[in-house]
Amino acid sequence: METIHNVTTEYDLNDVKLNNLLKTVGYYPGDKPALPTRVSHPDGPILDGLELLRITNSISKDDQLQKNIRQNEKEYLHKKSQERIKNWKNTITGQRRMKLERRKKEMEELEEKKKRENELFLEEEKKKREEMLEKLKQIRVQELDSVKAFNIKLRYFEVQKERKLQIEKKKLKQKIQEEYDKQIDEHYKELKRKEAEEDRLKLNEKLKEAKVVDDYNQALRNKRKIEKALIKQVNINT
Repeated sequence: METIHNVTTEYDLNDVKLNNLLKTVGYYPGDKPALPTRVSHPDGPILDGLELLRITNSISKDDQLQKNIRQNEKEYLHKKSQERIKNWKNTITGQRRMKLERRKKEMEELEEKKKRENELFLEEEKKKREEMLEKLKQIRVQELDSVKAFNIKLRYFEVQKERKLQIEKKKLKQKIQEEYDKQIDEHYKELKRKEAEEDRLKLNEKLKEAKVVDDYNQALRNKRKIEKALIKQVNINT
């Protein structure tokens, strides 16, 4: 049973380590004759137990340092390899990334175009509203005599006519916008359909390759059966 020591000082800790090291070489404290504290070799240096323990700890620390260095080099090379291949285009991941980036760019361009058209439309509408308000303001400040009243009615008619044209134009703009959105949806569906078709063709190619392998294996098995039957028939005849 291993002895439990109550370590309170650095000296006590070194003493426990020394005792454990001595046990590994087959010596236990209390054996007689006692192990001398110093061993003398005529042709070599003289080391006591504490010096031997210090050298052993130094070697263990060097081994751990080398292990840490190798682990850090391995992680660095792995990270560098991942950074190197992330932009390769001849991999499945690279092709998928390029396809997603291309689709994202197309959608962003369509959204940007739609945004510009909406801004132009709103600016035009604002300008026309300001012009209409200016016309109405001019009508209100004119004198209300018979001639002016006729002019007011005439201008009012023009304003109503212009308003009707604006409403029709707005409806036409809305219809064009709906048709434009429909074309975008159809374009997106076509892209999805092409991608699905490409995936289906790739799957068919893989299935064809698998079938060729299965046919070859089946032919090989049939050949072996025929050879075994012929050998058996020859053995029977002999």
